[in-house]
Amino acid sequence: YVSDLVNDIYSEGGMTGTPDSRSPLWKSTLDQFYYAAIQQADKNGMYVFTGEDGDESCVDCQKLKGVKHRMKWWVDNELRPGVDHDSFECGGWRCQHYLEKVRK
Repeated sequence: YVSDLVNDIYSEGGMTGTPDSRSPLWKSTLDQFYYAAIQQADKNGMYVFTGEDGDESCVDCQKLKGVKHRMKWWVDNELRPGVDHDSFECGGWRCQHYLEKVRK
């Protein structure tokens, strides 16, 4: 998404869309790095699916809200919001859900 923006800016037609419309896509790119780091550093850590519903919150997100599992489970089941887009009806990036470490 980031390289698409650069290509769009330097194209003949110029940039399409606004920063507001593109920011969820940029966040999605950063989410991939965030979850990859957690997967490496804390794969056995317990995480809960949480966050605001945002503009869209699909049935998949609603079923997962409050669910707790180890990070490796979220990765193995491809249910990381903002990363595993095909696993969510909303694409996993139109809502504001995320996985939060469970503190005892």
